[in-house]
Amino acid sequence: MRHLFLTILITVSASITFAQNFSKLSSIPLNDAEDCKNAEPKVLECANYLLSTPCVESKNSLLAYEFMFKWMVNTPDYKFTIPAKLYLSVSKSGKELSRRYIACMVKAAMTNNSEYSDAEFMVKYLTIFAEYCENPKYKVPKSAFIKKLIKAKKNNTLEEFIKEESE
Repeated sequence: MRHLFLTILITVSASITFAQNFSKLSSIPLNDAEDCKNAEPKVLECANYLLSTPCVESKNSLLAYEFMFKWMVNTPDYKFTIPAKLYLSVSKSGKELSRRYIACMVKAAMTNNSEYSDAEFMVKYLTIFAEYCENPKYKVPKSAFIKKLIKAKKNNTLEEFIKEESE
């Protein structure tokens, strides 16, 4: 019985100790190229956090997104174009899913070892987004758009999906 109690105590302590806390992100400067470059590991951490947690509202989710988005706007090293029609389709499922969509863009850009064309970049981040959406543990509402995206990813037809959804 003591071993069981000790195991539970250690598990709870470890989860509390390693829980993400993004409350100090607002103190990290993002004013120039050097600030943005220095913040990249934290930005990637924010994207990974958003893409490893359920699609539900939380304070950490909002703080991670706000920091990541501010970085996207200020960094001179990456250029992000958010396709209006695709983003609108995603945002119909809620702001939390929109935040995950943006996190996919950041993750795709930051884990890129070579230059991508705009079309290749869209396929890359939409693949990450579809994988997130199809995982039941993330509790993503399956709108018609999300179902169609997941199907396109599974059928390896994301290029056609992009063309169709962007018109």
